[in-house]
Amino acid sequence: MCRLNKLGIYLGSKKQQALLRGDTSGTIINPFFIYVAQSLGMYFCEGIGSSPAMIRLQAKHGQACLESLAVIFRGRDWELWAQAALFVAAGSIMIPVDVALHYIQKGYEAVDMGGLRFIPTYGRPREWSEDLHEKFSVLSQIIYFENFLFLTRGGAKPTATARIEKEFRYQLQVQPVSSSPLTPRVQRSLVGSLSGVLQHLSVSHAH
Repeated sequence: MCRLNKLGIYLGSKKQQALLRGDTSGTIINPFFIYVAQSLGMYFCEGIGSSPAMIRLQAKHGQACLESLAVIFRGRDWELWAQAALFVAAGSIMIPVDVALHYIQKGYEAVDMGGLRFIPTYGRPREWSEDLHEKFSVLSQIIYFENFLFLTRGGAKPTATARIEKEFRYQLQVQPVSSSPLTPRVQRSLVGSLSGVLQHLSVSHAH
């Protein structure tokens, strides 16, 4: 979980526990996240290249990851779509950078197509929770990924996330969440680990 956090990944405590247990039942967390975490974890295992059995196991997890991802992208759960795309992008240390950039694009397309947002269009703001933290983390990372592509990779102008970026910068800081405002410290925590992801993208691109 420490490595996932450094890669810009946030999950609530129940999902973290399901991830550690390798729970692929789908009752708490989509199985895709189990498979991608296992594949990423095996990447860091020392000496895996000298064990044919471990290589086959990693390939098995990788195949299961791709199959689960295809199911997600056939659906219309835009929040899940965006989060899954970010998980793949965070794994850019394992895959070609062009593939990672493709999934980043799919992430901010999900924001646009699903009308995802920080601030509800009507009604009271949602109370702060682990689930909301997870959603906000995905949205905030997508904002910066789209800007990153525009500034460093010649990507299109960051229009897909312009709407939610305005919310993040000018409304969230004063929008009450539960009984307390979303403080600058909490805002920083939503995007603080992003630099690790961008660093991995830059390193992968350089190689």
